[in-house]
Amino acid sequence: MSDAPRRELSAVAPAEEMDLESLRAACPGWHIGGSSGNWHAFRSGVSMLDGPWSLLRRHLHADTLVGLAERLDLQEYLDSLSDQELAEVWQRVKLPEPTRQDGS
Repeated sequence: MSDAPRRELSAVAPAEEMDLESLRAACPGWHIGGSSGNWHAFRSGVSMLDGPWSLLRRHLHADTLVGLAERLDLQEYLDSLSDQELAEVWQRVKLPEPTRQDGS
């Protein structure tokens, strides 16, 4: 984590003139970089592949810096949820189980 003061991401995300330094200041726990059409944000930690904690991403990608800011804002919201709240979100967004269709 950075010692820099954290800016409120919601104040940065909707800006039409998003800049890299503002986004980095708003998200000191993320390593943010890239170029036009290819923006990435990385953070440390273990990635889960399934279950509610798979919603807590370690890598985000977007074509635009504004798009990346929106994803970071959503991730900030998910990070703030309790384990129970995260499980409830997971149940709402989980893909349905595939149905087995018989060939006959």
